[in-house]
Amino acid sequence: MSKLVGGGQSGANLAKIFEKLGITEAMLAKAVFGPGGPEGLIGNYLLRKEVEIGIQQLPELMAVPGIDIVGPLPPDIQMKTVFSAGLSANAKNVEGANALIHFLTTPKAVAVIKAKGMEVG
Repeated sequence: MSKLVGGGQSGANLAKIFEKLGITEAMLAKAVFGPGGPEGLIGNYLLRKEVEIGIQQLPELMAVPGIDIVGPLPPDIQMKTVFSAGLSANAKNVEGANALIHFLTTPKAVAVIKAKGMEVG
């Protein structure tokens, strides 16, 4: 492996965790980082038996049927990605954009977001 980050946010977060733990050099020869996107889902590497352990954001793990998800990393090394919504001052459909942002806060949408492994709050 030539670098310690793949193409997605999970890899970038994992590289920071390895640095925080002081194990970056040791992990260089062992870690496998996917290219990001659907091809980079570590669950697929697990299914193909290319890796023994996979660490990725929960929704990305949940997207691959047939793997065992054992739980989150310990809280002291856990890194969370926060998603926010914003609207451009030049938006062509302000009403539609605001409707989407509002919809994402409804109980129905929040239930789906949580069911897909994300937190709302």
